[in-house]
Amino acid sequence: MPPIIGGLSRNPLLFLSYSPPKPSTVSHTPHSHSFTPAEAEAMINGAATHLKPLLTLLFCTGARVGEAVALEWENVDLRHARATLRETKNGDDRIVDLPSQAVVTLANLPGKRVGRVFLAPRGKRASKDFRLSGANKFGSGGGQIKRSFKTAMTAAKIGRHLTPHHTRHSWATWHYLVHKDIIKLHIDGGWKTISQCERYAKLAPDGLRDEVVAFWNGTVPTAESAQGDGERRLAD
Repeated sequence: MPPIIGGLSRNPLLFLSYSPPKPSTVSHTPHSHSFTPAEAEAMINGAATHLKPLLTLLFCTGARVGEAVALEWENVDLRHARATLRETKNGDDRIVDLPSQAVVTLANLPGKRVGRVFLAPRGKRASKDFRLSGANKFGSGGGQIKRSFKTAMTAAKIGRHLTPHHTRHSWATWHYLVHKDIIKLHIDGGWKTISQCERYAKLAPDGLRDEVVAFWNGTVPTAESAQGDGERRLAD
C-alpha cells in the first residue's frame, strides 16, 4: 500500500499534467539580435535628418541612447577623434574613439558647436534638446527616438524586432569581430563586468569583418579590395 501523503493514498504528482514547451519560432542566428553593417548604412540613409548623425554615433561608438543625446560639444575632440561621455549608466566618464565616419558626420553638422551635439526637431521653427530622464534614460526602449528609429527600420526594410539599444549590441559584436580582444571591449564599452561582454564573442561572424571596417571608415569595399583592404584603412 502506497504511503499516505497529506491525507491522500496516492502520490499527488501523478495527477499533474505535463505539457512540453513549444519550440521557439524566434531566430537565434548571429544577426537576429543585431544589425549588419549594410543594415546600419541603410537605416542611416533612410532616417530622418535629425536622426542620421545620432544613429551614426550609436553604431560607431556603442554609446547608449541616453549617453549619446547628453553629449555636448565641449566634450567632442574631432582633431583627435575622441569624445567623452559624461552622463553614463555606470556614473563614470567614458572616452570613446570616433571612427572616420563619425568624425566626418559630426564635423558636418550645421550650427554652432555649443551645447548639445544632437537636437530633436520641434515643428518647423527650431530644434530642442532630447529629453531622456528617469528610468528610461538608459533603457532599451529608445525614448524620444523610438518612433523615428522604427521609421528608419521600415525604410531600410528590416523586419526583425530590434530597438535603439540593439545598436549597442551590434557595435559590441562588431568590436570583438575586428579586435578579438574581450578586455578592450569591456573597457571601450563601459560594462561593469567582463562577463557581460562574453556573449558578443559568440555572436561575431568572421565574414563581416571587412564590412564593419568599411562602415566605420565610411567606405564601401569592392569585391576585389575587400580582403585585407579594410584592415589597412583601420590601421591608418
